[in-house]
Amino acid sequence: MKNLQSNYFVLFISLIVLIYGCKKDEQEVKYFGSANTVTITGKILDQNNVAISEATLVINEKSYITNSDGEYNIKLIQAPNTKVSITYSKNGYISLTRNEIVGQSINIKVSLIALSSNMVSQTTFSAEQGTTVTNFDGSFVHLPANNYKDVNGNQYNGAVKVQMISINPDNSNFSQMIDGSSYMVDEYGQYLESFGVMRVELHDANGNEIIYNSDSSYYKSTGASIGVTIPQSKVADAPQSITLYSYDNTKSAYVATGTATKNGAGQYVGSVQHFSSWTCAEIGSAPSQGSAQYTIDGGIYTNQTFSLFDSFYAFYHVDTTGSGSNYTYIDCSGSDGYFFMSLDNVQSVGSYTITTGVGAHFSPPGSSQITMQSGTIIITRYDSVGGLIEGTFSGTCIDGTYTYTVSNGSFSMIRSANQ
Repeated sequence: MKNLQSNYFVLFISLIVLIYGCKKDEQEVKYFGSANTVTITGKILDQNNVAISEATLVINEKSYITNSDGEYNIKLIQAPNTKVSITYSKNGYISLTRNEIVGQSINIKVSLIALSSNMVSQTTFSAEQGTTVTNFDGSFVHLPANNYKDVNGNQYNGAVKVQMISINPDNSNFSQMIDGSSYMVDEYGQYLESFGVMRVELHDANGNEIIYNSDSSYYKSTGASIGVTIPQSKVADAPQSITLYSYDNTKSAYVATGTATKNGAGQYVGSVQHFSSWTCAEIGSAPSQGSAQYTIDGGIYTNQTFSLFDSFYAFYHVDTTGSGSNYTYIDCSGSDGYFFMSLDNVQSVGSYTITTGVGAHFSPPGSSQITMQSGTIIITRYDSVGGLIEGTFSGTCIDGTYTYTVSNGSFSMIRSANQ
């Protein structure tokens, strides 16, 4: 009997351990990598820089609406420094998808192209006949007959509505109009120099997507092709043959999927196997690192402007030690000396008063380091990695001997990867 009681006792203890052990495992799974709040702000404009009110954003399958000024301010429960996919849309406009790495916050400005714009050509054709659509700049898409299917994979022979969009890389808002991010990169993170972008969308009468089926057994003798007009500023330097890239939303990058050849009309022409955002591009250098300047008055300087900088560096530091020391760092140097800024817990646009942890230091030629004691740093643009950090600043500085005023300060530089 005693042995039986002992066995029951051991069994009871084992069950307790098992139950609580399972609960502990469940909690660890549930709370692993607990999310923080991140902020996503920005503005939606049209191709003419006019704000689009009541436009829709979809983030993590939840919809948000812009205000009357086209602006949005969204707080998400999400771990910092992770990717977020955002789809921007409104009836009468071409939708746009952005995939961005979000730290504590990010500001994203995009431009949606109106269907009524001359950047867009649209028509309806019979899937059994095919068509060729030409845009205002001479760009074209050739759509062969009998090569279409619906989203369920069934052969489609009905009416197809096609929308073709041409985007000139010389457009001042080019970076706001393209899918992906502010800068065009391939799947290996290399910057792409675009010689033109074409986007083609196919739908049925009810707005359902129609897919070009390059493997169709009905008709293989002539495939789909595109002709992208090269901007006049790039024609002379455009190579005879160039890589065709299509945007892959799952990779958040442009993927090489073919080649195109320059013709006598100043266009790149090539065959395509599907339709999305296409660009004719070659591997390029990173975008220009930008500029910086400031004017200083006091000591040996009388309203002297310093702007000869040729090295620029900006990044967001993410603490991994647990001390919570996260900050934006901005640095530039050149023949006019150097200056740098450190802004604790700053990763968004806004106005920041000089205080402990938010400061600027200058070292113009002929002077020791000058430290800003009071003033303001205004961040006017804070893109994701690969985009721009821009701002202005002014204030009062000292170097232990003299007091200075700094005015007309500004900077614009590429944001490097988080450190």
